[in-house]
Amino acid sequence: GRGIREEDLGRVFTRLYRRDQSRAASSGGSGLGLAITHALAQANGAEISVRSACGKETTFVLSFPDQC
Repeated sequence: GRGIREEDLGRVFTRLYRRDQSRAASSGGSGLGLAITHALAQANGAEISVRSACGKETTFVLSFPDQC
């Protein structure tokens, strides 16, 4: 992808987040997938984080606690 702007990183897990609210649904947004993933991670004691370099790449990391 094209990466995520730094000012948008804090909202990528928000349901249906769209940076520009006036744009059509076909122009993209975070949808429900990341919000559902975030909720499932929390429900299972995991953490999800995101790193991004605008114009380059985005990395999502899902970390589960040790079960020992």
